[in-house]
Amino acid sequence: MSKFKIFLIFPLLFLLSACSNNNSNTKIKSKENMTQVEFCKIISDYRNAYFSEKKKDFYIDQKTELEKIYSKREESLKSVLKNGYVENWEATISEILVSENKGAFLEVKLSCGASLEAQDNLIIAIDSPLYQSLRYYSENSKIKFSGHFLVPTDKSIEGKYPYETYYGEKSFTREGSIKEPEFLFKFTSFHN
Repeated sequence: MSKFKIFLIFPLLFLLSACSNNNSNTKIKSKENMTQVEFCKIISDYRNAYFSEKKKDFYIDQKTELEKIYSKREESLKSVLKNGYVENWEATISEILVSENKGAFLEVKLSCGASLEAQDNLIIAIDSPLYQSLRYYSENSKIKFSGHFLVPTDKSIEGKYPYETYYGEKSFTREGSIKEPEFLFKFTSFHN
């Protein structure tokens, strides 16, 4: 091999190595929110499938097909959320209400239209460090957070909502659950 060819190969290898390192850093960063991306894709895809099916002229098995879509979404969410714990998710605060001497009710909305809510026994206690860090946010603020969905076996909401079959989804109608799902959520930390 001539010296000229070797001279050209080394800078090319160096450049490829640098690009490879940047790609791995990008992969690591994007992997942090991969669960959120998958979650939102499931919410959006099954919402589209449900309403696409519902727009069709009525047919005998339509109700059964809609039930299948709902059930498949539930299974898909279970496969992504597993134990319900998530880290570094991003959302917009849609509501903060402070209850005197108790704490804060917090609702955040994800990009896919799903809401996560701290209410009832999940309210953010007024004397907690979490409450103190929440003081720096307001409605319509972007927020990054960690916490967990209520896992399907959580008995704290049993019988309270008609469709709480998984992860504390608390909509009162099947259609509401598909269109704008509302999940009970335990916030554990807020991040900058």
